[in-house]
Amino acid sequence: MFVLLGLSDDKELQLILFSVFLGIYLVTLTWNLGLIILIRLDFHLQTPMYFFLSFLSFIDACYSSSIVPRMLADFLKDEKTISLSSSHTTEQDKVLSVFYVILSPMLNPLVYSPRNKEIKEALRRVIKKVAS
Repeated sequence: MFVLLGLSDDKELQLILFSVFLGIYLVTLTWNLGLIILIRLDFHLQTPMYFFLSFLSFIDACYSSSIVPRMLADFLKDEKTISLSSSHTTEQDKVLSVFYVILSPMLNPLVYSPRNKEIKEALRRVIKKVAS
């Protein structure tokens, strides 16, 4: 069993940090799921590059959803411990980490930017469909 020292012992600061990290988590989850939905809805984005981008967004959503809720719960608990029992192995963690660390920077400048014209155009088309 590991004992986490945390970022602070001050309860007020922990509540502020809880709010900040919850906001960041919700934005991350919303952005990733929105990108997946956008890629699935717009046929112009049905290319291998966007397929891999949606897969990366899915992995990012899963990866952050496996870590952040536990961290948020630990902000509110008095006893902050991590059990050694886990459903996955260290080797699986290493493979996911390497996959995430290598692919994320590789795809980031190409397609993950909000300045990407194809993403902007697809978002406009989906908004027009929903609005009409």
